[in-house]
Parts: sequence; structure tokens; C-alpha cells
Amino acid sequence: MSSTPKFIDRFEIVDRIGHGGMGAVYLARDPKLHRQVAIKLILEGFDNEESRERFEREARSIANLATHRNIVTIFDSGDYNGKPYIVMEYVPGETLAAKTRQADAIPLVQKLDYLEQLCAGLAHAHQAQIVHRDIKPVNVMVTPQGVVKILDFGIAHLGTAHTNLTSSGTVMGTFNYMSPEQIKGEAIDERSDIFAVGAVAYELFSRRQAFPGVLPAVFHQVVSSSPVSLTEIAPDLPPEVVAIVDKALEKRAADRYQDLETMSVAVARERERVATHFRNEPTIRIPRPTDREALTLDSKAIAAALKTPAASVPPEPRRVPVFRRTLEVAGAAAVTLALIMGARWIATRSSTVVAPTTAVARAPAPSPVATGTVLVDAVPWAEVTLIADGQGTRRPIAQPFTPMALQLSAGPYDITLKDPQSPATRTVRVDVPANGSVRAFVEFKKTDVDDYFRRAGWPGSR
Repeated sequence: MSSTPKFIDRFEIVDRIGHGGMGAVYLARDPKLHRQVAIKLILEGFDNEESRERFEREARSIANLATHRNIVTIFDSGDYNGKPYIVMEYVPGETLAAKTRQADAIPLVQKLDYLEQLCAGLAHAHQAQIVHRDIKPVNVMVTPQGVVKILDFGIAHLGTAHTNLTSSGTVMGTFNYMSPEQIKGEAIDERSDIFAVGAVAYELFSRRQAFPGVLPAVFHQVVSSSPVSLTEIAPDLPPEVVAIVDKALEKRAADRYQDLETMSVAVARERERVATHFRNEPTIRIPRPTDREALTLDSKAIAAALKTPAASVPPEPRRVPVFRRTLEVAGAAAVTLALIMGARWIATRSSTVVAPTTAVARAPAPSPVATGTVLVDAVPWAEVTLIADGQGTRRPIAQPFTPMALQLSAGPYDITLKDPQSPATRTVRVDVPANGSVRAFVEFKKTDVDDYFRRAGWPGSR
């Protein structure tokens, strides 16, 4: 499958235009309708019947969405050599990731327009109970006409119908843009997409990821840490824009925008305000991560244009006659001399001895308990049945399915995980570092399950 096929069913392959961990994207020609299309061939992650059924149902649901200018249109789906594929409209242009690398050449009003269109397209999907779950800059295309198109609903999660087709506790998406609840394997809704939109917006305005890095560090950042403030990276951004991004990136879903229509209205209002103040659409330059001296924008001029009315001009200074100015200076000098002499007189008259105060000993404040993070994961996935510290004290388990990120006091812990397909269990001993993270990982293999049934004396086991 590494070589480019000549045909996928009736579609003639022109070129491979993209590839990733799950599959490849081809530019193709539809001989029946005489048009160019894009075909995404899924190579990984759909090897069992349940996953294939989920993929096909979700592809049909997305294809049945009413046409929206900001969502790529799905034309067809099928199976090629045992691998599922989706046929969609071919969208020329650049990804938002490529645009972001040129972000210092994009006017602020244009960036806000991209963000507004992204909100509009996802809001349309949310109205149909479809959550994207993998919003990131490479899944957003921008056409030469400036139209935003959302791509790759391939791992979309249906909010109501067919939810049983998505395995409980399975994390799907790109960690740097996932919401805290998604990265912990908890139940998600459209507010998880809103967090991802906030991460994309942060990157568009700052030219750097809100939560950079790789596992396991990115787990801790998304769940527990706030990104560097946009006001530090791009101090010339209007505070209203910073507030929109900050609200979308709130850790608790209840603190974010509750729907993308509300966020879209806020973005549109700011876009109109910026356009009004910047009729010439100046560029707000963002310093490159390796060259902060590249920032050449006059921040005072920007702040003045945004906050100060155009008619607010300071008055000309009033002319004062020379003789009157001399009297004013002499009077001020006399007052100053009088104040100094009065202070010296008070100092010489003050002879009261003040008794020394006795320092009252205060009990030192208790030191905060040092904590760390445990990233619990398993293959294929597992249920966490026990978390016990070094003294054997059990810890509550809020969400039992992996993957999960746990905040625990520093020290040793025993974590027991159960195989999802059998009663077989494995216990992992971890030592949680203070202000750090550690990973607890278990891989349940077929031999583990067979061994359990053999020891249990089940019929047919050897």
C-alpha cells in the first residue's frame, strides 16, 4: 500500500497530495461526473468490524449534513482492498497551518475572519449532533478566495445516535489541541471542539502552539497548565481578542463558550471593530520564536488607534507672560523652603522615646503538599480498579477508563488495571515525583487473557 494506486474503484488517481498516521489523501478524477475530487484512504485503525461500521455510519451522517460553505462536501465512501475511503470535494489552497507560518503577513482583520468562518462551520456540524474531535490547523483549508473549509471528520463522534459505536474510554485526536476532558478519556460534547478552536486561534495569533511538546509532557500542560499569555507574545493584540481566546481555552467546559454561535458573534463583533479602526488593514507583526527583536510595530500607535477616539487631540499649550511666569516660580520656591524648615523644627522638638515592640512569634504556615501527575494508559485500553498509596490507602477513582491523568501526592502507588475483554488484571508500581509526571503503562496481550482462562480452568483452555 506504500505505492500510489492508479485507480481507487472508478476514480483515476492523479497524485498523492497528503499523508499521515492514519492514511493518505489523493487528488483524483471522477470520470463519471468529469470533476476533480480528493480521496482519503484510511490505512490504519479500522481493522475490525466494529470500527468499520462506525466509520461508515459516521461518513454517511456527515455526507447527509446540509451543505455549508465552511465544511468540505462528502460525495461518496467505499472500500478498496479492505481499506475504507471517503471521496470529497477537492479544495485548492493552503492549510491554516501553512497560513500560520506566514501569520505576520496576514492582517488582523483577516485572521479574525478565518476564525469566524471556522466557528460557523463547526456550529453547523454541532447542530446535527456531530463533534469533530480533531480540529487542528492542518484540518482547516483556506481557498485562494479566503474561504475556510473544515476537513477530516474521519474520527467525528456522533453526539446522540450511534454513540455505542465509539469505544468508551478511547482517546482519538491530536494531543496538542485536545480538551482536558478529551485527553482524560471522559465524555465530550461540542465544548471540546470549542477548546480546540481556542488552541487553533492561539496559534494563529501567536505563531506557536498553546500546548507544545510531546507525550507525556503535553498531558500535564493541557490538563493542569495555562499557556503563555498572548499579551506576552503579541502585546499589540487588542485585549478583546485575547479575552475571546482565553475563554475558549478554559480548563472546565462549563467556563468556556457554551456554543460556537456565541463565540462566532464575539469574533464577528471584534472583527468589525478592528476593521473600523484599521481602514488600511495594517499588519500586526508577531515576533518569530527565535527572533523577538523582529517586532517592529509601534504598540503605542496601535493602542491609540484602538482605544482613543480620532477627535481626541490634546489642546495647544497656553502662552504665559514672562513676568507672571517669574512670580509663579518664585512663589513655588518660597513654599518649598517653608516646608523644609517646618520639617526640621518638628524633628528637633520630637523627644518622645518609643518603647520597642515585642515581636509576636507566628506559627509557620503549613507547607503545601507536593503533588505530581500519573499518566495511566493501556493497550488496547483498560479499567482502573485500584489506586493505593504506600500505606495501602485506596484513592477514589472518578473516571475508571484509560487513558487518564491523575493528580496525586508525591510518593509510591500501586495501580491495578483490568483487561476490557477478560477478568485478567495487572498491577503497576509507580513513584510519583513532586511537581513532575510519571507514566503507568500496561499492554494486555492475547497470552495474558489465555493464561488467565487456563489458570481459571475454563473449558477449552490449554
